Amino acid sequence: MRRGFALGVLVGLLVVVTGCGGAGPSVRTAGPGLPATVPEEPAAAKACTPLYVVGDSEEATRSFELEADEICRRFGVRPELRFPPHLTTELDSFVREAGDEVDLVIIPPRHLDLFISQGLIQPVDQWIDTTDPWFTDILPVYRNLYMRFGDRFYGFVYDGDTHLLFYRKDLFERLDLEPPETWAEYDAAARALAGTEYLPGGTRYGTAIIGRENKAYMWFVERYASLGGKYFDANMRPQVDSPLAVQVLEDLARLQREVAPEALYDWEDLNRALFAGTVPMAVQFSDTARFSYDTEVWKSQVAGRLGWTDVPGQAQGAPRGGIFFGRVLVISSRSRQPDVAAAVAKYVTSPEVSGRMITRADTINDPYRYSHLAHPEQQTLFPSPDIAADLYAAVERSLERPMADLTIPGGWSYTQALDRAVLKVLRGEASAEEALHTAAAEWEDITNRLGRESQALAYRQWSAWVRQGNR
Repeated sequence: MRRGFALGVLVGLLVVVTGCGGAGPSVRTAGPGLPATVPEEPAAAKACTPLYVVGDSEEATRSFELEADEICRRFGVRPELRFPPHLTTELDSFVREAGDEVDLVIIPPRHLDLFISQGLIQPVDQWIDTTDPWFTDILPVYRNLYMRFGDRFYGFVYDGDTHLLFYRKDLFERLDLEPPETWAEYDAAARALAGTEYLPGGTRYGTAIIGRENKAYMWFVERYASLGGKYFDANMRPQVDSPLAVQVLEDLARLQREVAPEALYDWEDLNRALFAGTVPMAVQFSDTARFSYDTEVWKSQVAGRLGWTDVPGQAQGAPRGGIFFGRVLVISSRSRQPDVAAAVAKYVTSPEVSGRMITRADTINDPYRYSHLAHPEQQTLFPSPDIAADLYAAVERSLERPMADLTIPGGWSYTQALDRAVLKVLRGEASAEEALHTAAAEWEDITNRLGRESQALAYRQWSAWVRQGNR
């Protein structure tokens, strides 16, 4: 999932592990054109050629690190893991500057348009057999809303994100609260929790959201869509400044001011606040469940006290929850070995390898296969398989019909405009009506630039996949 442990700043480094037979020397560098001290390689360590893998964090590339020896043995290449010294939104610049020293890139599906429009990645249709068990084992919601862009496949799903509602079971019991099923109930529970004396350190946060750049929009969209809100009407006119949208953003901002002032977290921050007990309820990505039992990497203090359930939803037939962010493996258009890159991508995302990665405390991978959800006993961070089975049942429900990132031409530009509007309101810099009107005007400009008819066609296809959900 998302995010990286660097609180938004991605540390530049290059890990080079050479040779098929051992760990070999390692190299750290900040990327193309930046200085590095490269130790001399032993002659025997040159058997496997490099496969350049670019990601946004060490956690995102952990699968390649752990499987490096096996990849070398099977495919004759060894992953060289590269991280740009920029924020995630500049990953495209790093890839462009790296030229042919990039083979695989790990990106969220919301960035597919960003990379495709610049010619940085290539379709992967030729390496996908839709009758192959490798493909049919992938949950439909991720096949359609992560791997596809228009009528082509561009990525291999690598991390299947989904939102769940997390809450402190012990505090809910003390305050005689039930897990909220609607947003009105959620807001009421947050206000009750903010007023309790049971939170540590004198904090009075009833809930909190991820409110950093390029992430705040998710929490607005999730509420808005679950109440029946749409991005566009049938004529591709923006609906994100409708009276419903304005009301939803006003409600969210009001709640934020009352129960979590100045608590606009990043992903890691919000997890750590949940695990320290200072935030008692939040919508967060599903891997928070397994991390809540980890006392080494995450140092959780709430193991067994953090419950999870469905994200609130209200309108009949509307999306509920969301599969925002996530990650796919894409192949650079300048890769000198695309066939090998595709083979390695399919190996790392295979049921066997990915099934191990979704159980660890030091990875960001979440379930995206039927086979993942069929084996809760493999989740060894939990004290019993029954707890993991309960999590997987919640995950399956959350995937029935979730909201998703807008993966159409111009999708990232639409998303950034909306995110800027949401952040301005959450920070008290503009009213909801003013900010959303500005975003809607930007959306109109994007649609006019790309062509209303073609955009409407792409949006209809994307909307059909959202309606289909995991069926």
